[in-house]
Amino acid sequence: MSQQATTGQAQPGDAIIVEVGHEELEHGRVRAELRADGRVLVERRSDGESERFEHRLDKDAAEEAFRRADDLGRLAPSPRPDHRPVPDESRYRIELHLADREPFAIEIWQGELEDNDEARKLVSQLADVVQHATDGRALL
Repeated sequence: MSQQATTGQAQPGDAIIVEVGHEELEHGRVRAELRADGRVLVERRSDGESERFEHRLDKDAAEEAFRRADDLGRLAPSPRPDHRPVPDESRYRIELHLADREPFAIEIWQGELEDNDEARKLVSQLADVVQHATDGRALL
């Protein structure tokens, strides 16, 4: 069992990455990376242009996000075979880079978030950070 799983604290090198969107669509492609030290790096790409932003989460908020990510990595939601995305529905890619584990990635439709509490809470928490860090110029 990883130290992260037993202590609930992120280890150096741990990262959570959430991406959504497409560069050629209205809101562009947004990538948010939460690092173990609480730094959040945000990149918004739209029409060939790139904007970068940085923000820092307090220790408790960062640890909460990494606990959720750890749970998400262990529970590994599977896509619902009956889910039919609606036009313009967002598809999130969530990557987890946690100590002593292979990198893990899932893709989940926005409508499927309602079926997975940990994924929904993680995306919601990072979405709030992204909106604050970018003054609303990037949406997750």
